[in-house]
Amino acid sequence: MRRKRYDNHLSSQLSYTNKVVEQDITRTSSGYIKKNPVYKRYFSQIDANVWFGDKLVTDIQNISYGLQQHDMPLFGYNSYIYDELAIGNRLVQGTFTINFTAPLYIETIIDSYQNMTTNVEDKTTEDDYDKVIAPHYAGNVVTTNPEHNAIWRKGFEIDILYGQDDDIIGQPLHVILLDCHITSVQTIHDSSGHPILEQYTFISRDRKVINK
Repeated sequence: MRRKRYDNHLSSQLSYTNKVVEQDITRTSSGYIKKNPVYKRYFSQIDANVWFGDKLVTDIQNISYGLQQHDMPLFGYNSYIYDELAIGNRLVQGTFTINFTAPLYIETIIDSYQNMTTNVEDKTTEDDYDKVIAPHYAGNVVTTNPEHNAIWRKGFEIDILYGQDDDIIGQPLHVILLDCHITSVQTIHDSSGHPILEQYTFISRDRKVINK
């Protein structure tokens, strides 16, 4: 993934267009209503940067994640369709792949992880976490046998940053995966001549979107 977008250079290439003008159209019972034209912004890999906390991960090849919310339909007596919906638990799961450049590359980033600034944090959640969960956080528990300690003990935030500051569109878009924990790693070797890859799987507490 490209680390930085150069607007002037890319805008001069006919094949690259990251925004278009589009009218906002609403359907009503009497027809259609067209509002003032607005800019719609598109993103590609060259627009995206990935940060682990406050560290830019330059060797990342790809990242993907999915959010699952396990809702349960509730049926009354002899109901053909469900009557109510019980909101279930939610979990984010994903993978990312990096070029292998040195042993423990990701571990080093996680160990030096610093909390993100308060403008991208839910302060209420942070306070509740510090008071209720942090004292019992598994990352603080060290067994008497070092061989049984967790490999990835610390959680971290992944900030996927789309775009750069734009005079017309505005600020970039942040998608933040909160309290991520790595669950597995796989090293990928093949005979293609491509760089050796490491693929990590992770879970996250939740997803937060910031679009200023």
